[in-house]
Amino acid sequence: MVVIENTTLCPGTYKLSGGIEIDAHGVVLDCDGSTLRGTRLNDGIQSQFNDDVVIRDCIIENYSDGIVMESDTVFGIFSDRPTISNTISRGNAGNGFELWTINGTVTGSKAVNNGRNGILLKYLRNNTLVGNEFVGNGESGILIDQSSGNAVTKNLIDNNSQNSISLDTASFNDIWDNDIQDSSVSYTNSKAWLSSKTRRSAREHISFQAASRLMRMGLCWTAMIQSLLENG
Repeated sequence: MVVIENTTLCPGTYKLSGGIEIDAHGVVLDCDGSTLRGTRLNDGIQSQFNDDVVIRDCIIENYSDGIVMESDTVFGIFSDRPTISNTISRGNAGNGFELWTINGTVTGSKAVNNGRNGILLKYLRNNTLVGNEFVGNGESGILIDQSSGNAVTKNLIDNNSQNSISLDTASFNDIWDNDIQDSSVSYTNSKAWLSSKTRRSAREHISFQAASRLMRMGLCWTAMIQSLLENG
């Protein structure tokens, strides 16, 4: 199913093995609470190189990846300003959400029991994750991979099989005031280290500037970081 203009689905369950492809700028896809159900062979909703796409009020299950929004980093063709809101991506074989985007927003959504990550932010920058739930996924709740300038706040991250939040070659990402109830935050070749214990207050936010100073000293969780968290 290809969507090239604003579309609202009638409430119900749609068995769409090929999912939905958004193929135009500025499209609003409003599922109105409908369920899209696949066969794990294709992605649930896919948008490639489109700006200002809005996806809302969808339930996406049993696809390869739930929602995939792509850019072409080689040729500089970006997906700019996408918004995903009030959407559930669950029981997919891969990632719940996969964003290769700039200036995107994911809010009020859930990624639950997906085979890989709750959400993957890949290569690009300046995305915001706020007020979401990433629960029971097979790898990390949130994976930020070669991506910078992202803001992650006020999310619930629980019971993921590997890490709550993983950063891989990522920098200048602000991660604060999240409710993390399972495993720790990990980093690989990244210039920030963040405590998993962010549920108590926003003071437990370590900014890039502070964390990078500690990283250059070769420190991770130490009394120095504990002091920084406690004293703000």
